[in-house]
Amino acid sequence: MTQYHLPPVTIPRDYKLADTYHERIEQNVREFMDELKDDEVLSVTVILSDGQRVHAEWFGYHNPSMIIVAGKDDSGNTVQALLPHTNIQILLTATKKQPDQKKRPIGFQTRTDGEESQS
Repeated sequence: MTQYHLPPVTIPRDYKLADTYHERIEQNVREFMDELKDDEVLSVTVILSDGQRVHAEWFGYHNPSMIIVAGKDDSGNTVQALLPHTNIQILLTATKKQPDQKKRPIGFQTRTDGEESQS
C-alpha cells in the first residue's frame, strides 16, 4: 500500500472572532499595567450601553461574537455581562494605591484549555 505524506494544513485565523478581541483586551491591559508606577493600581471598568459599570475581575469569550466579563457592579453585587465583541467599552484607570491596598489581578480565559491566566 502506498503511503502519502501530506504537509500539515494550516487553517487561517479569523480575526473577526471574539477570541481575537479577547486577546487584544488582554494585551492592552498587560501593557497598561506595565506602565503603572509603584504607587498605582489598575482599575478596569466596562461601561455598559445603559451607563451601568462593571468593575472587571475576569474576561472570557465565546466564539463567534461574545465577550464575557465577570466582576462587581457599583453596589458590590457580583455580575456577569455577556457582550457582543464589537460593542464593548473598557476604561483602564491608574489610581493611587492606598497604604493597605493590594494589587488586584485581572483574570483572562486561556485559548487552549479553558483555564485562566492573570495579569
